[in-house]
Amino acid sequence: MRAGCDFAVLQAPDGFDQLSAQRRPTLVRNATNGWRTTLEALVARHGELPLPLRPPLTVARGQSFRVPPEGRRTTLAAWSARQREGARAPLVFDTNVSSGLLGAALGDSLGVRLPAVLARVLQTPLFSLADGGEGAGDGGEETSGLAFHRHDRSWLALLSGRKTWFVTAERVEALPRGAEQRPFAAYLRRPLAELEREHTARTTFSFNDEGVRKEYELLRCEQRPGDVVYIPASTWHATYSAADPDGAEGSGAVLGVGGMGESTLAMGLAVAGQTKALAELLATSAGPAALRETNAAGELPTHRAPSAAVLRWLSEAGGVPLTTADNAGKQPVHAAASRGDVAQLVFLEERGVDVRTASLGRTRQQPTHFAAAGRSLHALIWLHEHGGDVGAAAASGQLPLHVAALVGDVPMLSWLVELAGGGQSLGALRSSDGANAAHFAVAGARRDPPTALRALMWIDKRDGALLTRPTAGEEGQAPLDLWPGEGFEEMAALAKLDAVFASWWSEKLGQAREEL
Repeated sequence: MRAGCDFAVLQAPDGFDQLSAQRRPTLVRNATNGWRTTLEALVARHGELPLPLRPPLTVARGQSFRVPPEGRRTTLAAWSARQREGARAPLVFDTNVSSGLLGAALGDSLGVRLPAVLARVLQTPLFSLADGGEGAGDGGEETSGLAFHRHDRSWLALLSGRKTWFVTAERVEALPRGAEQRPFAAYLRRPLAELEREHTARTTFSFNDEGVRKEYELLRCEQRPGDVVYIPASTWHATYSAADPDGAEGSGAVLGVGGMGESTLAMGLAVAGQTKALAELLATSAGPAALRETNAAGELPTHRAPSAAVLRWLSEAGGVPLTTADNAGKQPVHAAASRGDVAQLVFLEERGVDVRTASLGRTRQQPTHFAAAGRSLHALIWLHEHGGDVGAAAASGQLPLHVAALVGDVPMLSWLVELAGGGQSLGALRSSDGANAAHFAVAGARRDPPTALRALMWIDKRDGALLTRPTAGEEGQAPLDLWPGEGFEEMAALAKLDAVFASWWSEKLGQAREEL
């Protein structure tokens, strides 16, 4: 493995003063010196925290960062025990504000002092845990990192292990369209082991876009414990994780924590669970105003609170409002429902916040719609038991059931059909334009085809006619008319779809074509 870094390289602590002005990938050396976060410390304090496990290829192909309803889970303690025993531990890449993982790693108990420049890029937390040993995980998947993907600007602090980054040197605004798109995308998604073997020096990759050859430089950088990597927005990047050769024997865990997206200083500290730092900020002359500062989306720190305890501090000690809406009309109650944070919903109800019918502006979406979108049946049931309307129609006529179909949550669909259906058939539960649950499941297919397939298969068992039933109007379309067929076979193979689902889909698609 070639050492070194093609990124801009800065030295902490002075390097943090320059980081906010960087427009290219940057490595900050010795950035986390003094942080006492280790996997062992996390397990000792928070061993029972749940870890979401997702197929790495699904994440890296631009799919949703949320955990699918079929996603497996384990705990910090179980993951660590498996890794110590020599079994290949699966990839963890968590972005849920309410999971508690980032707060466990950066919160008050471990004495971490989060630099302001990093706190301002912490709208969404990042918690990365990989097994740096060699070999493949369950099902033969390489689990040591993520293939090429991109998102908002971000940073990642490495606390243990080693990471090798591959990054496009210049910003690629969009993939080319047409016949050359898939070959280009395939290059960007090449297995990480291949990149590590082939790119032993600075190199370029190229593709043809409508007859014009374009080349992009590919940068490479090795990140070591104590380093922070900063990645600008919309920059394609991939990571390859390995055990730290200088680390303790038997310790092959690769642990990283970080943030993504624009935030205010107070919001970033809140997301990281640093109430002591928030109290210090409040004690300054600019403190009260800083706690009420909104980010570009109009969000307050209360929209991004990771726990009921932090939400309580922001409200009671910081005086931050609990009912202020962001630019889209979303209040903290909607944010809590979308994250499935029942403890926050309980606190908000105790403080007199309307958790039942608070609607989102012109869309008239209620907290029950947000719980469905967040794939949290637990939160949806709590809202129902506390007066929330699980059969409420938004302005478009969209029901929480339609949202559940959109995200492909089969257990939630089943519960909602029995409860919100009120004895009606699944086909009778339509939106204003006549779309049924199958239409919404297909609409979610571009983001996650395997999950959409599972939802469609469940809908087909309930009412097979829905897959070919058009929406209202002369030009109404059936769900199967709308399926994004191009590239499905590739996606199905990557996701390792069960043969039962693949067989069902081929048969159903063939029948639909005959009928249509």
